[in-house]
Amino acid sequence: MKKIQIGDRVQYNTKFLRAVGCYTGDLPFGRGVVTQLIPIGENTLCKVDWNNPEIPPNILMQNLTVLK
Repeated sequence: MKKIQIGDRVQYNTKFLRAVGCYTGDLPFGRGVVTQLIPIGENTLCKVDWNNPEIPPNILMQNLTVLK
């Protein structure tokens, strides 16, 4: 898995969406750009500037995937 960096275009990954039972709505279609990476212990929190202001900007890196 590619490590996410500032400036990468991202979306929520399928595994995360299935785990939270999200099949419709804004989250599956959200696309954004990573603006900040914040280390939190062994994890990294990403601040994302989403294409939809209703989507929360903070998400753990392992719940995102880079768009090609």
